Amino acid sequence: MGNIAPVIYGLLPILLVFALEPMYRDPLYQKTLDEVPRMQLKKRLFGFFHGISMMGEAQVPLVGLVVIFNLVHKMKALYIWSAFGLICFFNTGILKSLYEESRPFWLSDEIVPQKCRRDFGNPSGHCMTATFFWLTVYLNKYFEVGAARPKVRSIFCTAYIIKMGLTVAMCLFFIFLALSRVFLGEHSYNQVLFGSSLGITLALTMHFFLKPIVKRFPLWLRTVYGINKERGTFNVPSYIFLITLCAFIIAPIGLAYLVWVSTNAFILDPNEENRIRTHCYNYLFFFTDAFHNKSFFQSGIIGISGGALIGHLIEMKFVQINLSYGIWNKTSIVKTVIRLTLTLLVYGIFSLPYFTISTDIDDSNIAYLFLAKFFTPSFLSSIFIFAFGRVIFYRLNLINEKALGGIFETLNEENDDSSDQTDNEGSGEKRGKNVSLEFMEIEMASRV
Repeated sequence: MGNIAPVIYGLLPILLVFALEPMYRDPLYQKTLDEVPRMQLKKRLFGFFHGISMMGEAQVPLVGLVVIFNLVHKMKALYIWSAFGLICFFNTGILKSLYEESRPFWLSDEIVPQKCRRDFGNPSGHCMTATFFWLTVYLNKYFEVGAARPKVRSIFCTAYIIKMGLTVAMCLFFIFLALSRVFLGEHSYNQVLFGSSLGITLALTMHFFLKPIVKRFPLWLRTVYGINKERGTFNVPSYIFLITLCAFIIAPIGLAYLVWVSTNAFILDPNEENRIRTHCYNYLFFFTDAFHNKSFFQSGIIGISGGALIGHLIEMKFVQINLSYGIWNKTSIVKTVIRLTLTLLVYGIFSLPYFTISTDIDDSNIAYLFLAKFFTPSFLSSIFIFAFGRVIFYRLNLINEKALGGIFETLNEENDDSSDQTDNEGSGEKRGKNVSLEFMEIEMASRV
């Protein structure tokens, strides 16, 4: 029962969010149709809400993933990459097709959208993915599982003020992002509420219940030796690759395909079709990436998760670079900027098909769009960065030399990327390293 309890505690909030959604769906949708035409009369607010909406685009968190890889503990980066890919997949590939809810401008001639939107609207992808990503980054910084939290000596200390400032800024951003999607006519109140609540709930539950499993993953594959168990190697059997491939690529894609097939009989109301054509007149085959079709080929974003996980396994089994996961990227500003630039360059090269391949083609090319435009770029970029990124930076002397030989060290790497959280006011003492409880458990078990 002890092993089942965390699963239950993690699922209950998510199920509650889904259970509450039908209760406010229709009233809030009707409220949107009544209020948005009056809201859009205030033209001066368009630029503000358009800028906020742009900050919620998926490209912003994708750039953030590159920054995270170069700044934080590698296992934390692996969790954020894989979790974000899963959230994007469930939003675009599963939930929108299952709910089949129209966007407000499909139903009202008085609502003018910011741009042509040809996929379903519930839940809001901007709200769901942005809230999940930024809240996950915030939790990783200030509420890391298993990490010692520094005591706050005063509410006037710099660290506490920064933390509270970021908290307020994040909450305001979430609120204004949801309002911007409604103001621009692309979502209803219920859609942004559902997307935001899902993103926040998933970020919290996955951070506290799933992330600890990801962080301990290398320990399960570690074979230690030496007097103090300070050396070892990773034993990654082939079936681990097969399980990862099935769980994070084959199964999600199969699920998205089943959802696509089951919703293929959807018939759009003629009035809605005319309104969509009014704003999508530049697209010859607008049905190709509308409704269930767009949801299916966008499900290729799952390549972010599968590529990151398989790439990490490749590094463990074949590359076997002996670099500490925690401090390998703790370098000077110059080296960090060079690493960021190179990683963004690689990510951009692999992502070229996404920006160059047009979706304005007929239905017979759905599989081509899925593979070439979405899955292949996301999968190859993730697998390359996590499999070969660190060894390339090592060859270019862009890593922290103190990390060499430290992948099996018995010292805790958990606090290496969170030292700036410590309040040093009134004290000149340097932060010392704590012994890792996880590696202590291995040593104690071996001695017993």
